[in-house]
Amino acid sequence: MTRRFDSALAAEAAFYEAFQTADFTLMVAVWSAADDVLCIHPGGTRLGGVAVLESWREILARTGRRMTVTVDERVRYAQGGLSVHNLREHISLDGELHGVMLATNVYRQEPDGWKLVLHQAAPDAAAASRTVPPARELH
Repeated sequence: MTRRFDSALAAEAAFYEAFQTADFTLMVAVWSAADDVLCIHPGGTRLGGVAVLESWREILARTGRRMTVTVDERVRYAQGGLSVHNLREHISLDGELHGVMLATNVYRQEPDGWKLVLHQAAPDAAAASRTVPPARELH
């Protein structure tokens, strides 16, 4: 059964739930199945199409620790069937802050609901914590 997200915010909540719980099935449900999806992980290259979900499969499989991702400072632009969100991701592993990322998520309204079509994240240079491991270890 396919999950339907009736808003971009609902899709975004599911994206971060999938990320935190290492739920690959939910991650698949959040992403559009279209070939034009893109993802740029911190310190990584641009991935497109099926490579996007392959990268998330690898990331979620190796998490192995209790992860919490909290989001704040969301700036949202929405018009028609497109919603662009820029926000801060605070990523904690086993209760300890390990990184703050600036992320942009783009959602598109498709026949089966709102779907993620682009995720890009990079370390937040203004983050208070300077004891952050390399960002590519986070996602």
